[in-house]
Amino acid sequence: MAIISIKGLTKTYKTKNKTGLKSDSQYITAVDDVTLDVEQGEIFGLVGSNGAGKTTLIKLMLGLTKADSGSVTICGYDSDKDSEKVLSCVGAIVEEPTLFKDMTGMQNLTMLARLGGGLPQSRIDQVVEIVGLKERINTKFSTYSLGMRQRLGIAQAIMHSPQVLLLDEPINGFDPQGIIEMRGLLRTLAKEYGTTILVSSHILSELEELCDRVGIMKRGKLIAVDTIANLQKDNNEIILRMTCSDVIKAAQIIAELEDIQVKVVDQYLYVKCTSEQQISDVTAALVGAGVAITSINTKKKTLEQIYMETVK
Repeated sequence: MAIISIKGLTKTYKTKNKTGLKSDSQYITAVDDVTLDVEQGEIFGLVGSNGAGKTTLIKLMLGLTKADSGSVTICGYDSDKDSEKVLSCVGAIVEEPTLFKDMTGMQNLTMLARLGGGLPQSRIDQVVEIVGLKERINTKFSTYSLGMRQRLGIAQAIMHSPQVLLLDEPINGFDPQGIIEMRGLLRTLAKEYGTTILVSSHILSELEELCDRVGIMKRGKLIAVDTIANLQKDNNEIILRMTCSDVIKAAQIIAELEDIQVKVVDQYLYVKCTSEQQISDVTAALVGAGVAITSINTKKKTLEQIYMETVK
């Protein structure tokens, strides 16, 4: 069942050039006819450059800005007509968390818990432990690093056990250990608690590790939506990394095969194929010529490579 359902969503902003004259105003379509369904318990990644429309899309989903056309339904509620009900079932980080700098992390969470209807202290303590802020929760927010601010923002987003999480760049400022911990937390929320998560990030390698599906945005449009595996298949390219008894001879043999590219790097053969049949042709040609293959690995394209090829 689709917990998030977006239909034909469009948002255009009016901008002015340096003259400030109305006659010189221009229109920028930040979100352009986006349609998307995200299922319960799914982790969906949103990929795109700065200005692609990711943050605007999340703001539209939360009802923080009004769409020109289209609709967003979250947990069965329309984000425009039932914004309060939508917000009651959603936890979110939009850009960098903006909390009270002169208050401690705990004071911020306690105040937000009260505004949300109240929570037992035990739940707040549990969330602090989950996001790894136990040692610094009683120091002022103004002293927090960017990574610590993100941790507190995530604590605020999950403490009411929302059905949906909308996270805009949630691991910005995290060190490698923090990224691993946050990946584990999000996976647990999705797989064990059925939380539906939509996350945008510039760290494409992390989305590749984390997400069930990804959507690639360009100039407001959602131009590709699929699993990483299917996007790799659609790319129609297979890279083989091989070692063998005679690298030079093997490269010469493969170079003679039709529509197959080969190069030698540090005693490895890198062979570019476009089908399983071509892989069979390569191995058969080498074996037939008496070249022993000692290792062969398939090197799939990364999300970063897929993204760059999709948006070019």
